[in-house]
Amino acid sequence: TAMSLLAATLRRVPNARRAAPALVSRRCLGDSVTGPGPTDPANLKIAVSFFTKPAMSYGEFKQQCVSLRPFAFAAICSGCVLSLVICPLKSSYWAIGALSAGSPTSSPPLFLKEKRCANATQALRPEPAAAAASLAATAKESPKEEKTQAPAKPRVLFVLGGPGAGKGTQCGHICSTYPAWGHISAGDCLRAERQDPDSQDGELINSYIKEGKIVPVEITVRLLQKAMVAGQAEGKTSFLIDGFPRNLDNVTGWESVIGDSAEVLGVLFYEASELEMEKRLLGRSETSGRVDDNIESIRKRFQTYQKETMPIVEKYKAKNMVFTVDGMQTVDDVWTHTNTKLREIE
Repeated sequence: TAMSLLAATLRRVPNARRAAPALVSRRCLGDSVTGPGPTDPANLKIAVSFFTKPAMSYGEFKQQCVSLRPFAFAAICSGCVLSLVICPLKSSYWAIGALSAGSPTSSPPLFLKEKRCANATQALRPEPAAAAASLAATAKESPKEEKTQAPAKPRVLFVLGGPGAGKGTQCGHICSTYPAWGHISAGDCLRAERQDPDSQDGELINSYIKEGKIVPVEITVRLLQKAMVAGQAEGKTSFLIDGFPRNLDNVTGWESVIGDSAEVLGVLFYEASELEMEKRLLGRSETSGRVDDNIESIRKRFQTYQKETMPIVEKYKAKNMVFTVDGMQTVDDVWTHTNTKLREIE
């Protein structure tokens, strides 16, 4: 039986070889058909003939299919787009795409709505510990009372030095370089208050000066505090107070009036010799017009400074709160040194 099957198979091989060329020719029939160009109007006519005219040959049938293909593809794509517009998917990705496209008629799908509702509910639901703390705080506070956040404490740096040591010049450099710093001169505050006709403190200051008495330190400190409040309204957070305190009594008055409402950073101390300060003040007298810029007044002011102001420097030096700058250098070198010290303070 095995031999008979082998013989039958060998008899069929020649027939299969003879049939192969006919099969190949049938499959390759019409392969050269490409159809008109995509924009050729004849495409539409040939595509319509697919439904109205039966093909007479395989080549004609393939020609009809090739011309019909772009129209079929366009119809399928249009149908898909139309179905998505009429009945959009419930996926959040599709909703995000529709919203980003700016479609005014598309509404968020149900899936996205449920997700948003869940997120909003979770955000509004406080944690147990936070809820307990919130209830405790509410119980302590009256519902009619509203807490207002207190402004931050102003930071204060006293600027001390002998007459002509360059305090005012360096304060100007600091304020122009660091916008958060403001410059307050005790003398300027007193002069401005004296010239205000509606100020009660101005009348008191004038009366004390006329009688040859020293203006009470409480008045000076109140004026400095008023200037700091005005500076805070302009966005200043730190203040250089020039010309104050002049003696230990001023320090006591500051501590009693201001207390903890301001943070004292220390003393920026400009150190210069009496001879150098005399030289600077006499040179300044040519253009300043100040009556106290003469040799007698300058020496008296220096003696007062040594007697009354230096104890303040020693007081803060004992607390390690004095930042000393060599005022004997040129203006630019003094500013470089001052800038370094200010960065240490910051």
